Amino acid sequence: MRGGSATCKARSRKINCVLWVAALHGLTASPNNGPVVAMSAIGATENASCTWGGVCRGLLALIAFMASCAQAENTAKSDAAPSDDIVPADAASTPIVDAAVSSPLTDAATATAIYLDRCTSPDDCVSGLCEVDIGGSLFCSRSCTSNAQCAYEHVCADSVCQPDDTGAPCSVATPETCELGLCLGSGDGTGACTRTCNSANDCPAGYACTQAGGSSEKLCVNIEKACADGNNCGSGLCLSAQGCTAFCDSAADCPQTLGAFGIEPYTCEVAFGSGTPICVPPLQVLGPDPIGATCNATGTVTCRSGACNGDAPIAPMCTQTCSPQGGCGPGLGCFPLADLGTFHLVCNRAGAGDLGDVCNQASDCTSGLCSADQSPAYCTRHCNDGLCPTGWTCVPVAGSSIAMCRQ
Repeated sequence: MRGGSATCKARSRKINCVLWVAALHGLTASPNNGPVVAMSAIGATENASCTWGGVCRGLLALIAFMASCAQAENTAKSDAAPSDDIVPADAASTPIVDAAVSSPLTDAATATAIYLDRCTSPDDCVSGLCEVDIGGSLFCSRSCTSNAQCAYEHVCADSVCQPDDTGAPCSVATPETCELGLCLGSGDGTGACTRTCNSANDCPAGYACTQAGGSSEKLCVNIEKACADGNNCGSGLCLSAQGCTAFCDSAADCPQTLGAFGIEPYTCEVAFGSGTPICVPPLQVLGPDPIGATCNATGTVTCRSGACNGDAPIAPMCTQTCSPQGGCGPGLGCFPLADLGTFHLVCNRAGAGDLGDVCNQASDCTSGLCSADQSPAYCTRHCNDGLCPTGWTCVPVAGSSIAMCRQ
């Protein structure tokens, strides 16, 4: 092990990335890296041979994952409020055409609500689809054949756009509790809902896009967390000092980092006795603490991401860069942090308020976004996908490449 000091670029007082440089320790792998994949179909009996470390596919559930997290205490509003610098909407993305079809039980002549509008019953929705959102309210959904036809925070499950529950706890014995019927198990008996992916950009912050659990497809796997050995990782691979890792075909399969604050990118290379390329975190990273963990805002940082947000609600927390498409894991939102006139998207603590719910601060909302400059303030969403409820407008945010829904 070698030591030294490294300092991030002096850009902002909010992100602390003063770290101790440490050499990566040895790689350990789960002894069972080729588990059984259990599949179920309508009318079939669940395959009981699905064991730890496996990806279990079950019946697609129509219930939404009810995210829960502690309500943030009322802290001073960040000067990074997402709605501070709004410009006209002429640069907004063109909305996707709502391709939902009406239910035979819905009176299409009287239903007016479209995708993302709130509803009380299927009769309110042109599509005839009224589904449960993350925070418990109901929204009009749409029919789909792929994730690309759904909002960023949704997946296409059983031909209906549903809230994405990637990262939510699950049991490999009952994978149907996950929206997509995919539960990735670890050797320690834990499991997490997952989704297929083409690159890490399709996944929440801190996740790799890798083949795991015996799946023939690449899956989103959380690798920015602590581990004692490969049994603690969905990928089956553990770096003893920095936490989980995963096999990769290129660096695009590995998590993004906060390069704007001097954090080097992951590399995809053969290292530490792996024999096959793995995601190797930057040498600046010492610890394995996951996104959302409490961290030291002024001293040594042990976040796997290498960055601690000192202005996070409740307390300083380990954070990571995120995108509107991939977002962050359960209980977290992708928040635009202001720094010298520029916005950087980072993971922040989130609450239980759904789209349109009244909020006081960003951490009141499941999206981590609150229109704090309006009265009453309301929870909103990223709309780079061109989707907003009826009567809302997708408005670009000055100093960034993002846009948000505004009433």
